[in-house]
Amino acid sequence: MKKLLLIALTAGLTFFVWTRQHAHCRSIILENERLATTLNDMEARARRADSARETAEHLSDDLRAQLTTRKAVIAQAAASEPPVYTPPAKPDASRQGGWPGNTPYFYLPKEYLTNAHYKLLEGGRLTDEAATLLGMSPAERSTVNQLFNDLFSQFRQLEVNNLIRITPPEWWQGATFGAKLESAVACQIPALSAGVDAARQSFSQQLQQTLGNSRAQLLNQETDAYLFQHMDNLGADERVIGFLTATENDGSHTVWYGISDARHGGGSFQRVPADLAPDSQIAYYANLLGVQLPGKQ
Repeated sequence: MKKLLLIALTAGLTFFVWTRQHAHCRSIILENERLATTLNDMEARARRADSARETAEHLSDDLRAQLTTRKAVIAQAAASEPPVYTPPAKPDASRQGGWPGNTPYFYLPKEYLTNAHYKLLEGGRLTDEAATLLGMSPAERSTVNQLFNDLFSQFRQLEVNNLIRITPPEWWQGATFGAKLESAVACQIPALSAGVDAARQSFSQQLQQTLGNSRAQLLNQETDAYLFQHMDNLGADERVIGFLTATENDGSHTVWYGISDARHGGGSFQRVPADLAPDSQIAYYANLLGVQLPGKQ
């Protein structure tokens, strides 16, 4: 009996010691795995740091090289002689230069024409001053007039094909015009640049063939300004246009033209005058939308 008790006690003690040692070994194994993972992470970070340092060194070398090159260019430019400015020839009275007396003209260097402003078109055709300023012959003027006519016709046709009648924007109808707002009409026109760009490019090319490089460039410059100011840049942006009619306190009727686009924002309005030019953009849209303008019976 004593032997059995001794054996059981020995076995229990052995199991207890084994259990404690096994748990301790397991803890050591887990700690070793954690340390190995940490070591691997630190080695990876070290490799990334080395790579970043090498990249930074390469970039520094490139920047130093660029700085050296720029310093050399600056030094070379400083050492070279500045360009010599040759002023235009002074007026020669014997050749009607300057501001000659008793003549309806004077001479102006061509280089100054880029700063000259003049009325380009009237009624869709070149003005006398534009044709005279650019020295156009009757044949050249006729050809350029036809080019403008073709450009505007293509633009107007694109507008008509894409124009959609819409209910005027809500805030248009809520705006205060005169004593009482009577009616409002509006339409939406998408951006037409995709179709107009080809026509504009063809216009410029034919203009160059007709007038040559220098005169075509001057006329193109003035045309760009005209189209932006008077023809909504040939519909480059989506637009909402329309008219509002109102009754004033004195019983008279007024008409307002409205436009919303990238240039004018949510809406820009102007009162239509009685002496509105018949070839203006506003007059064209009024006729297109069937709006009776002031003074037009």
